[in-house]
Amino acid sequence: MRKASGILLVLLALVGVWVGLSIAQMSPEEVQQLSLIHSLSVGQGAPTVFPDVVTVRVNKPVRLYNISADKPGEIHDPVVISSDELGKNPVFGVRGFKVEPGKVTVVEFTPTQTGTFFITHLQHAHPIVAKLIVKD
Repeated sequence: MRKASGILLVLLALVGVWVGLSIAQMSPEEVQQLSLIHSLSVGQGAPTVFPDVVTVRVNKPVRLYNISADKPGEIHDPVVISSDELGKNPVFGVRGFKVEPGKVTVVEFTPTQTGTFFITHLQHAHPIVAKLIVKD
């Protein structure tokens, strides 16, 4: 099972690199596409989101692909995009969403202000947090 998770992470990382290169070459009216891998146990057993920092452009639509590298049944619920690390102030009209192993959860939004925001898993004692940086 661990080998399969490793292969999944490599494949998703390659997709993320490809998507990242596509964003750099996109025209102003296109959607910014990003991939995130969520895990409660990848690495040294510490919960994580990979990559832990993503950057997008303000006022350009974003399509965020999410998948979990965990065992079936380990659902990340809810995940929110907010102005604070605790997920108490959701932004950009994004409601809490689930991230499940083997299933891609797509979240679409348009960031309307610049700054640093947070992608936070709420149900864990210590929130799992990634940064969303919105630039001009």
